[in-house]
Amino acid sequence: MSIRVLITGATGMLGNNVLRECLAHGIQAEVLVRTKSDRRALNGLCNHSGEPLVIHDGDITDIESIRKAAQGCSHIVHAAGDIHIGWQGLDKQRRINVTGSSNMARVAFENQQRLVHVSTVNALGLTGNETPANEDTPYGKLNIPSTYVVSKREADVEVGKWISKGLNAVTVHPGFMLGPFDWKLSSGKMLVGLTRNYPLLSPRGGCSLCDARDVASGIISALSTGKAGEHFILAGHNLSYLDLWRAISDVTGAVRPLWRMDRVTMLTTALIGDIASKFTGKEGDVNSAVVRMSAQYHYYSSDKATRILGYQFREINTIIADAWNWLKQNGMA
Repeated sequence: MSIRVLITGATGMLGNNVLRECLAHGIQAEVLVRTKSDRRALNGLCNHSGEPLVIHDGDITDIESIRKAAQGCSHIVHAAGDIHIGWQGLDKQRRINVTGSSNMARVAFENQQRLVHVSTVNALGLTGNETPANEDTPYGKLNIPSTYVVSKREADVEVGKWISKGLNAVTVHPGFMLGPFDWKLSSGKMLVGLTRNYPLLSPRGGCSLCDARDVASGIISALSTGKAGEHFILAGHNLSYLDLWRAISDVTGAVRPLWRMDRVTMLTTALIGDIASKFTGKEGDVNSAVVRMSAQYHYYSSDKATRILGYQFREINTIIADAWNWLKQNGMA
């Protein structure tokens, strides 16, 4: 079967890696991009036939622009979204993450297209300890109700409604990604921040580290593998933030953190972040939602994706070094 895929979020790190993975595998790809988006990530890209990449101007909140862009495509990868973690801006995140995902699902349903909906591990449940969660771990009181978590969870529910009507879609849940082509400096902020600020204490919790290129490969596999309605975790190495920050320091040459923050330090950090947000009128990257989430163990098992999608993830040092080298090469470090 010939695959022609429409990709949203292609100017972001994951979406751009999905696009490049498609092109590398000879998959005909087109992208839906907002008119005002920074398009550096798309410069010079061509389909395998040598034709310039087809770029559709539009917005996931504008269903008519989606309908126009999706014409003639057999598959859709929906990787666009608003990623800010905090307490403010729920209406905006619902408009982008929830309404946008519902629009993508509706169009895919209308056209009988296969949809790969990109969610996040934060929309899944937690075990409350260092035991990795999986796709069946109940979502509940352990999940911090930040605007991002709430909106992504609601987006999954909306896509699920269309699946119940007959939509052919699977949902993937990436872990904490580093990788090249991070033009918007999303997760790359952690690498840059550690080399500039020299923090001696790390957060108390941990994450599941993976490479955006490996997640992109898992998404490409999901274009044709997996039953409608299935969920797949695309995560990686479960490690504490202390171990992650030390590994980053070893690669970048930054000062290694000494130990984890105690509870008083974390509460103080959260309070300072929230007060700063009130004074500036704009919620920053450090706030009590981020601090509370960073105190949890966001550990996940990718066994199902490995078994069904053939998902694999590269080594920790390779993930960090490749992301760091890309940032340096592009003047962002």
